[in-house]
Amino acid sequence: MNDTLTNRRLLIVDDNAAIHEDFRKIFGTAEEETDAFEAAAFKAGAFSLNIDGFDIDSAYQGKEALERVCEEKAKGIPYTVVFMDVRMPPGWDGIETTAKLWAADPDLQVVICTAYSDYSWEEMLVKLGRSDRLVILKKPFDPIEVRQLADCLTKKWQFLQESKNRMAELERLVAERTAEIVREQSRYKAIFENSPVGIFQTSPEGRVLCANPALARMAGFHSPEEMAREITAIGPQLYVDPPRREEFRRLMERDGIVRDFEFEVKRHDGTRGTLSLTAFTVRNEDNAASHFEGFTLDVTDRKKAELERQELEVQLRHAQKMESVGRLAAGIAHEINTPTQYVGDNTRFIKDSCTAFRTAMEALEGLLKAAKDNALTADRIAEVEEILASIDMDYLRSEVPVAIEQSLEGLDRITKIVSAMKEFSHPGSQERSVVDLNRAIETTVLVARNEWKHVAEMKLDLDSSLPAVSCFVGEFN
Repeated sequence: MNDTLTNRRLLIVDDNAAIHEDFRKIFGTAEEETDAFEAAAFKAGAFSLNIDGFDIDSAYQGKEALERVCEEKAKGIPYTVVFMDVRMPPGWDGIETTAKLWAADPDLQVVICTAYSDYSWEEMLVKLGRSDRLVILKKPFDPIEVRQLADCLTKKWQFLQESKNRMAELERLVAERTAEIVREQSRYKAIFENSPVGIFQTSPEGRVLCANPALARMAGFHSPEEMAREITAIGPQLYVDPPRREEFRRLMERDGIVRDFEFEVKRHDGTRGTLSLTAFTVRNEDNAASHFEGFTLDVTDRKKAELERQELEVQLRHAQKMESVGRLAAGIAHEINTPTQYVGDNTRFIKDSCTAFRTAMEALEGLLKAAKDNALTADRIAEVEEILASIDMDYLRSEVPVAIEQSLEGLDRITKIVSAMKEFSHPGSQERSVVDLNRAIETTVLVARNEWKHVAEMKLDLDSSLPAVSCFVGEFN
């Protein structure tokens, strides 16, 4: 493995080959390095150069970067700094890639390079958490700033490794000293007996070799002797979830020390609680695990408080969601109210018009009857003409069809809103389904119209040839 004080390995992650060329210029490659870069840039895969004292590797997509980080770390030559582009279609974006890289190598220093406001700082915190391993670098780059970032973050990484090495050594010394204290029980019996912290020795197989009164009380026993006598297999007898004991044992065999390992305990009196233990492995002369030693804390009350807090947070999120639903419902009601009003007005107008038409029809039927009976007089004709004039038939003939058409349009508008709301509010399947994205977008835009219509103009430019896409339609909406 490279000496941590001399490791200067950079990884450039960008889907644009020109950006890799920019980094080459920033670090000032020699002519032969330029030739190597140009030859590598035209290959489909990643490439590596040694520039200005840095070992610089390149990747064009997030998945490729993750593979490189994992491979190099497995070889014992991890990267110190990654310069990460935000936009890298069609694969992961820079934020998603950063999260995956940190999962693989938590010490990695990352510089997010972007010319756009793809993510706000708050959104990055949500996705990545608050971290001192992240720096934002705006494009276009300042070469001096890039060099300083590379140098400073590399030194920061080196200091971190040196600190971890020192901490590991300190932890080892502390563990050895703790083991010595536990072995010398006769000298520290008062502390052992009266400590509020549970102290124990157990065999790797799961027998209680030694326990103090505090630990016995945590497990629901009257005395350490009773606990040691009764507990012959810690996993099935004390653990609510026995496989957790096997997980603890595997961690001890692998790392030699485990901190703040929590598990749910079955107490001897039938109650349950949560314990947190920190332990280390004591080895014999053959370097085989002799037994485990450590201490235990009862964190039942703390876990209960955490669960109550989580429940309150869930209730708060539910209340916020209901508030949002209420605002959305109010907007939908407003959108439906507008066409409902003019449908109602037009319906009342048509109703009044029908009354006028009925009056006109009755007058004309009377006139027709008089004509058939040879009783038609000038006065009768004048009376019918007066009735028709008072009704204003020309106006009704022109406006009634318009009112009917407007009412049909209003009803169609209401139908679309109700249908869109039904589609939008459908919870969807727990599995992916094939979805018409154009339809989903149109539905969501219609449902949310009241939220944007006063502050923006909406123009949809959708591709009618877009094929159906497999996704979670509820989350998409």
